[in-house]
Amino acid sequence: MKRLIKSIVIFTFVMVAGLTLGTAEVRAEEDGAYFDGYAVHIQGDGRSNDELTAAYEAACSELAAQYEAEEKASQSTSSSSSSSSATNQKTSSAPKYTDAEIEAAWVESSRTEATCAKDGVITYKNSLTGKTKTEAIPATGEHSYALSEHVDSTCVNNGYDTYTCSTCGDVYSDELPLAEHVKSDAKVTKMASSFSEGERKIYCSVCDDLITTEVIPQTCPIPLAVVLAFGAGAVVFIIGALSLIRKN
Repeated sequence: MKRLIKSIVIFTFVMVAGLTLGTAEVRAEEDGAYFDGYAVHIQGDGRSNDELTAAYEAACSELAAQYEAEEKASQSTSSSSSSSSATNQKTSSAPKYTDAEIEAAWVESSRTEATCAKDGVITYKNSLTGKTKTEAIPATGEHSYALSEHVDSTCVNNGYDTYTCSTCGDVYSDELPLAEHVKSDAKVTKMASSFSEGERKIYCSVCDDLITTEVIPQTCPIPLAVVLAFGAGAVVFIIGALSLIRKN
């Protein structure tokens, strides 16, 4: 009973397909069952009813598959035609602009300023075409330097000032001139006497170089030459006085 109901359903489907396509037909013949592309043929060839029914169902299934394939091909062609028509319509409706109009429609949309070391960039957008383009801004090369390190000079080594750019970290240094010697306490190298000058020397406390030599005055306030002159005069005076006394 189930097989009979199934055969009736398949036969009904094939009949509907045949009416739709206008080419498929089902007819009973003798000696076999086959499908020639558009018609199902049933023929008596000595096989049982079950075997003929199975052959008939197979032929009907093949016809149904062909119908489905042709239906899909028809829908695909229709969809492709509609898409092509929509594309042509869109293309024909797209506005056309002159080169001058397009060139005048560029508007700056964003900007990244250049620094002392890095290029900047300007981005433009065309209000007519929607396209974008960029333009580079060359680096300024103008650093923002600030004093970052200071080393004092000595009488032996030069000091320096180091400057660092707060934007890109670039560094340079200026050398400082040598500093003056630092005087230490004077050292007496020769003691002064009544009629002889002494001597003291001053050295650098950093490098021990001799800075200057100072004279220590004699302890007697009257120079030796003056004392000798007075002494010689006194001797002459005494001798003269003695001579006068003898004559008298």
